[in-house]
Amino acid sequence: MRIRFVSPWYPDYLRAHSGIFVAKQVAALRASGHEVTVDVPQIFPAPPGPIPQSVSTAMRTLAGKSRSAMFASTNGVTYVPTPVPSRGGPMGRARAMSDSLALLAEFRDEKPDLIHAHLGMPTAWAISQTHRNLPLVVTEHQSTLAAVFAEPSSARAYSEVVSRADAFICVSEHLRDQIADALGDWARERIEVIPNIVDLTEIPFQERRNPEFTSWIYVGGLVAHKGVKTLLEVFAEFRDKHDAGARLTLVGDGPLRGWIEEFAASRGFASAVRLAGPVPHGQLGEFLARADVMVHLSPAETFGIAPLEAIGSGLPVVSLRNAGAVNTWGDIARECGVLVPLQASPKEIAEAISELARSNTRLQPAVGRQAVLDRYSPAVVARQLIATYADLLR
Repeated sequence: MRIRFVSPWYPDYLRAHSGIFVAKQVAALRASGHEVTVDVPQIFPAPPGPIPQSVSTAMRTLAGKSRSAMFASTNGVTYVPTPVPSRGGPMGRARAMSDSLALLAEFRDEKPDLIHAHLGMPTAWAISQTHRNLPLVVTEHQSTLAAVFAEPSSARAYSEVVSRADAFICVSEHLRDQIADALGDWARERIEVIPNIVDLTEIPFQERRNPEFTSWIYVGGLVAHKGVKTLLEVFAEFRDKHDAGARLTLVGDGPLRGWIEEFAASRGFASAVRLAGPVPHGQLGEFLARADVMVHLSPAETFGIAPLEAIGSGLPVVSLRNAGAVNTWGDIARECGVLVPLQASPKEIAEAISELARSNTRLQPAVGRQAVLDRYSPAVVARQLIATYADLLR
């Protein structure tokens, strides 16, 4: 089977962790014997208004002289430059992506058996404008669908995608419900749920008999919507009221890095906070092994890979009761950590962490790892994807 993935999120030399979950799907399908290529529209912000014709002409001219110069390619992954006008909203991004993918199509002859797009908007809509004769599979996992549905034109375009797609996949039941609430019950009937891959191959299991919860870890973007500011407030409360020796390691990067440094310094615990930056996925297990607990306070998650990787490593997890956590490990929360109410205050969350440390004998980390393997391992998810593809191509 020849499968072409199209995703704006994919690891490259600038963004080693962008779309790692997409790369895991590609690797799992290749390991199953299928030919998988990937197109990655790389968004370059442009001034407001239409992209000048001279830019489009220059791109087409360069592609005609050297496709590899215009569209860099390595290991079956092609990077597609995509100028996107500022303030264009979801439809502006979708139209720009459609133009860039159409240009790429002019300069290659190979055709896949099907296209698998990640994100209904902008990716799948863009593909639907340029590749109408190929089966289209869509996987949705973005946490910003509310913004897509808030704009009437992009909401209509999204509805077109759900109608047009030969298979439409969400990574969680919650996300399917969100789309159905926005578009209507007819959409629910067209959507199946296939989870993200959680690959524990490079994450060893370590059972912690008596965790002290002195060493905290967070893995993810240093961005507001991941609850990073709340995390620092909870950490400050925990040090003040429960354990003055607690330490926090943050693995990842983002715009809140400077704020974190200033907050930690203002509260007098700068030396207790380590900003490790992004690390290769193969090294993540080393960081998890040195921690006592993962604290992940994102109020909204469509899936949530980092907490599942922590659970797979044997690490207890404290999370807000967001839909992603409830859907993926809510049924084993008692064995793997604790889910705290979304409206909980920093004081209440810090107390919940302290209580979990005191009652850690109830934790059963081996149960958590086995659940992750059974539900989200590469082979398990690849089988589900392949079955969906096969149904389309019969």
